[in-house]
Amino acid sequence: RTINPRGRVPALDFGEQRMLTESVAIISHLAERFPDAGILPPAGSVSRARCMEWMCYLNTSVMATMGAIFRSERYTDEEAVSAGIKGFGKTRFEAFVKEIDTLLSELQEAHDFVAPEGFSAADAYLVYIYRSAWRAGIDLAPCRRWTRHAEAVAEVPAAARALATEGISIHP
Repeated sequence: RTINPRGRVPALDFGEQRMLTESVAIISHLAERFPDAGILPPAGSVSRARCMEWMCYLNTSVMATMGAIFRSERYTDEEAVSAGIKGFGKTRFEAFVKEIDTLLSELQEAHDFVAPEGFSAADAYLVYIYRSAWRAGIDLAPCRRWTRHAEAVAEVPAAARALATEGISIHP
């Protein structure tokens, strides 16, 4: 709470007691500040808007449901109620998993990433959700397109380095 009074991550410290929180805001800021880094497609493009659409959807809808599974104590301190929240969260998360795979199937007819320009922060966010789904015990075997997407992201040199540095895999 010293870093972020909301008690959440992420937080980007600008120094001089200036803090930016919330992943979509941080990603947008970094993309604008460092456009050559390729964090997002060019400002004003339809591709940029699509990436933002994906990140907002993942952040507001899917992540909220994941909170029910992985952080049910935020909603109740009663164990019996907590189990119900987790169960409902998992059912809802399973529906999101199917929806994401379908959306990626429609999108990936032409390319492997969210934006036709290539890898972006939206793709990294999708891999985080993908890994969280298998951590939640959701069967991802039927999600061929999402799996293909995650594998394509893992082959991006910067993503491969990050995965190796953190010692994590896209597969269980």
